[in-house]
Amino acid sequence: MSAHFDVEKDNALFFRISRRVITMFTVLICIYLTASTYVILINNPSYLQNWRGITCIVLTVLALLIYIAQFCISLKMDWPPPLRYAAPLWVGLYLIVLLLTLINPSFVWDFYVVYAISFGLFGGVRLLLVVISMALTMFAFQGLLIWPLTGEALMGIASQVLMLFSFTGLNMIFQHLIGERFERNRLFTQLTRANDELEEAHRQLAQSVIQEQELAVLRERTRLAREMHDTLGHALVLISVKLEAAQRLRERDPERCDRELESTKQIARETMTALRASIADLRSPTLEHVHINHALSRSARELAQRTGLHVTYTPKRISTISPQLSKRPSGK
Repeated sequence: MSAHFDVEKDNALFFRISRRVITMFTVLICIYLTASTYVILINNPSYLQNWRGITCIVLTVLALLIYIAQFCISLKMDWPPPLRYAAPLWVGLYLIVLLLTLINPSFVWDFYVVYAISFGLFGGVRLLLVVISMALTMFAFQGLLIWPLTGEALMGIASQVLMLFSFTGLNMIFQHLIGERFERNRLFTQLTRANDELEEAHRQLAQSVIQEQELAVLRERTRLAREMHDTLGHALVLISVKLEAAQRLRERDPERCDRELESTKQIARETMTALRASIADLRSPTLEHVHINHALSRSARELAQRTGLHVTYTPKRISTISPQLSKRPSGK
């Protein structure tokens, strides 16, 4: 219980901090997109007089919506999200920045927004592929991929590649740590679910035991009722018939009447003996409560009462052990 509480507390703290960081980062990206579009429109007043201005505003709004959608997905899903969600978001933002850059080359720095969203959508090899694609596109718009490469172009490419892939490597390490945490949470969830299922199975087993005990009691009651019906019921019917016959024979054949009465008494005694035996079977085991000598004495008395015989039991105390049993091995 303590470990369960500690893990949940640790996860709650981690996700709370992660949500704050992601929220802050998303706000900064949205501010950057809005500010970059605003600055470019201010520096190019003619855009506001033609289709370029409206297009830039619409594309910027779409980019903001995509980034907000990625933010919502990161809060509701484990990382990384499924490819069916990640790929459309990344491709959509990539195409938006590409169109903005075609309108004005100053938007080329917005590819870093595409770079930033890549970490929230992909991991491992997929992350490297999208970063390489984004970097090549950005280098092409910056004019760094013109052959033959000049020293200035090489320096520009090298500096940006070093920055991009250094940060990408650090981020992949961080992603690996996050992935391990998600895997641990998944295993912990499975363990918790298995523990709950085990407790439920234990509860059902306990209920089954109780039901089996109740069923055993019901079967015993049914057996006893059947036995009493077969013995006591039939005996009572027979006694009733014999008494009725004796009553009719009392005037005509007194001797036969007496025989019927004696037979009826014998049946009654046998029935009482069987009834006492049935009741004795229902008692709890005697040896669980008293010493064996007392139990045997009680059994002798009950046997004498049921059969009418003179039964006695004299307990003997064993004070010595047989010499054969007391011999020990010689050790040879």
